[in-house]
This record gives sequence, C-alpha cells and structure tokens, in this order.
Amino acid sequence: MKETKAPRQFGGAAYAAGVMAAALLLFFGVRMAIELSPFVVDSIEVKGNSFTKTEEIVAATGLIRGESLYQKDLKSIREDVEKLPWVEKVNISRRLPGNINIEVEETRPSFLIRLGERLYYLSTAGKVIDAPLKAGIDFPVVTGLDWPDIEGDPDLRTQLLDILKNINPEDFGGRIEEIHRRKGDDFVIYGNFPNPSRVIIGQGDMADKFKSLGRLTKTLKKRGQYAKTADFTLEDRIIARLEPLGEQRGTK
Repeated sequence: MKETKAPRQFGGAAYAAGVMAAALLLFFGVRMAIELSPFVVDSIEVKGNSFTKTEEIVAATGLIRGESLYQKDLKSIREDVEKLPWVEKVNISRRLPGNINIEVEETRPSFLIRLGERLYYLSTAGKVIDAPLKAGIDFPVVTGLDWPDIEGDPDLRTQLLDILKNINPEDFGGRIEEIHRRKGDDFVIYGNFPNPSRVIIGQGDMADKFKSLGRLTKTLKKRGQYAKTADFTLEDRIIARLEPLGEQRGTK
C-alpha cells in the first residue's frame, strides 16, 4: 500500500511574507513621499524666548533649510528643544508651504541654589538651571543641600518645593536672603526683615506656617515687640523670645 504524504502548510508563511512586504512597501513609500515632497523648510519662526537665543533653539531642532518639511517628526523636535536649560515647554507646528513655528515657554527663576561649589538658578517648580549667572541678580539663595538631596530624597525635595511655592516676602516684612537646610531637615530662613529676623520653619504644611508668620509679624508690630527668632517646628505653637522693639539687634 502506497503511503500518502500530508500536504505542506504554506498558508502561515505566505501570510507573514505578505505582511512584511506590505510593511516594506509602506515604509519605503512614506520615505519616498517625504523625499519627493514639494514642501521644504523655508523658515523657522521662534516665539516666547527671552533667556534662550533664537539661534540656539533653531540649532537644537536639527532642521536644515531646504530639506523636506516632513523630514523630522514634530515630537522628536520638541523633545530636543526641551533639553535646553531654560526651556520648560514647547509647542511646534508646520505651516505650508515651508514654515516651522516654534513657541517656547521658559522657566522663570526666582531663587539661586548652591550645590557643591557652584550656584545655579532654581525655579519655584524645583528645576535646577545650569546657565551662566547674570550680573546684578538678587535672588534668595537655597543652601545646605547637594545633588543627592535634590535627586535622591523625594521627601526632602517635596518639602523644599512646598517652601518655594508658598514663601512670600510680605509675610516677612522684608527681603528674603537665604533659605538654609540644617541637620534634621529643618529649614531656617534669613533675610533683611526686622521682626523676626530668623525663622525656623520646620516641616509640615508650609502654606499654613507662612500664614501664621504673617499674623505673628503684624501682631508684634502692633504691640511694639520684637522677636529675633520665631520657631515653627512644633505643630501647636510658635516659640519666640519677645523683647521691646527698641532692643532689636540686627538681622542674622
């Protein structure tokens, strides 16, 4: 009796080959469409930048005038521009026949921070900006921290951000000069404000603490009293040694 062989199954392999061929056709078709597109980069318009030079932003895009308008996808261009130190957010769009529009939103620094042996700009959102310091800047300086604290201690970082977000010179009655983190993760605030001239802010709800400080400052002024230090480390009370206002002794 002659043995009958089962027919080979080519259906699955043929289907896979067809899918691959279609994918290759699509890929090379898109590439060809991009290369043969009549729309090329003619101008790159940048708006919203004040700290970052326009030519720096254009260079970061990697775009070349004369190449296809669709050579690079907008997402990758946006990600490249957002790597620049001052840039916080980027909106980018194409406008036919050959324009690229870039609108940037830059970080607005309000503080300086000393990390290691260097000073950096610091935003209220906690972004550390590695850029040359301009002459004449007069921002409060955050001290007592280093890179491992900023990058590796989420609780400490959250506490610092809470301070930066809620701190208000009006609550102090003068200019804030330094926000210092001391051992134990308490923060002490110094400045050119007369009453009190040193604030140990401690930990906890910073918005509530600063409101309490504002009330304390107004009360002391009304009573003609002076407190060199106000300690907010306890949740249910403020510790302050009161003196007559005429006996105040400096600011720090």
